[in-house]
Amino acid sequence: MASCHLTRAKHLSHVSSLRSTISFKDCQNFKKKDLMKRNMKSQYESTSWGWNTKSKEKEMFEQSAWYLIVRESVSNLPVAFSHFRFDIDFHYEVLYVYEIQVEEDYRGKSIGKFIMETLERLCIQSKMEKIILTVFKQNQGARRFFREVMEFKLDESSPADTSEEHFDYEILSKKYG
Repeated sequence: MASCHLTRAKHLSHVSSLRSTISFKDCQNFKKKDLMKRNMKSQYESTSWGWNTKSKEKEMFEQSAWYLIVRESVSNLPVAFSHFRFDIDFHYEVLYVYEIQVEEDYRGKSIGKFIMETLERLCIQSKMEKIILTVFKQNQGARRFFREVMEFKLDESSPADTSEEHFDYEILSKKYG
């Protein structure tokens, strides 16, 4: 099981009781699907995608899934995670961020920014051409975070609304190299 411990990383120095791990399946005891459901079920239900617990669980446990997990150092309880994959997207080698979820009590502590900056470094070190993610248009906080704080741009693969079709999401990316 591959893992990389980043204890007391500089962006989390003000929250010194946290540590992070990047792993492939270091999550058997981590009920990430519960955090995902708490944070996102209502978002999904208000879109044309809807919420499907079995489908989401299957996606989260596929062999290609990797996780960056932020845990409380003393209790070892997870407080945030990102589900990501290395993939090919429209002929680009990409790090695709499927999920980034932070427990409510830990929001506003730069944990999301730390996770995304860690994934960006991983993307660069792995020589991926870009980091990419999907965000619901209705989730204004997430859109603002990715566009303004993390400086992501609308990806060329993002579908455009037309008079006949409306999309509930947009695809954002940041290119490297």
